[in-house]
Amino acid sequence: MLSQSKYIGVFAAAVAILSVSIMSGVIASLINPTYHYSNYEITIDCVIPEVPESVPTLKKIHVPVGRETAEAIAKDVFNFSEIRQARESEDGRLEFSDVGKSIVFEGLYDIYYDCRTKVALTDWSEEEAKEAAEGLVARLEAYWEMPTAVEHSFKEFSEDYDRFNMSLPVVGVIVHYGQSFQGIELGGEAYFDISIADGKAICANIHKPVVEVEGSDLITVSPLEAVMKALSRESAWRDLGVHDHTFRPRTGKANITKIQLVYYADDTGRSNYLIPVYYVEGEIEGPSQDHGYTTTVTMREVVFVSRRRP
Repeated sequence: MLSQSKYIGVFAAAVAILSVSIMSGVIASLINPTYHYSNYEITIDCVIPEVPESVPTLKKIHVPVGRETAEAIAKDVFNFSEIRQARESEDGRLEFSDVGKSIVFEGLYDIYYDCRTKVALTDWSEEEAKEAAEGLVARLEAYWEMPTAVEHSFKEFSEDYDRFNMSLPVVGVIVHYGQSFQGIELGGEAYFDISIADGKAICANIHKPVVEVEGSDLITVSPLEAVMKALSRESAWRDLGVHDHTFRPRTGKANITKIQLVYYADDTGRSNYLIPVYYVEGEIEGPSQDHGYTTTVTMREVVFVSRRRP
């Protein structure tokens, strides 16, 4: 934990007042204030989120997929003409292949599809890609047996590239869906992405968590405390199986551009729960590693919302 002695001047009082106010829901936003903490001059260049006193504890439920259902999804949703090769592991993982394409089921709501034959796109329409993706999702939802409280909705587009053939400039348009539970976004491995080319899916990476509520998790760390913990590298990354060795200046200016309460979806097997964390993003400008020049480094940290780690 950070001691009060590390707070400097007005920042100590500001943190104390703002933490209480934010936790009680009085203050929802504060733009461009500048504070000092440790060796950093900090600018909060984003909205400080209003957070509740607690969030639901979400346990992940694995929903297996049967061979018959998986084959039907491959043919009806992903246009397999036939199942040419099939492999099934002891943990229920299913893999099917057809000419130029393959699909992997780790469960009914965990699907990876890839079309191995990709060509360069010279012209494309984002709206047509979205329409094709929406059609695929609608066909897939018909096979999802149980409703899940995790919702998905369109988020953004990005260009898709063939990592095995870098001479192809763009091979598809990725339609990204965001997922959320009661308005709180899911991060980490909660992918829901579909790449479209010429009106057809060439790749899909879908991990839609099915959850049940088991009580609640108290939020005992305020958004501003999360910023301080992020700058002090009191990060949750290691506990979540992610190792970040990125150099970061130990002194300088920190411009915080995002503070968000999210549920982190971990698919490493370390946890059977969606873990509530703060996601803190910004840039730090300060001396380089050899102190020879000034450098700017992007910071992306996750911080537990509670002092009691899950």
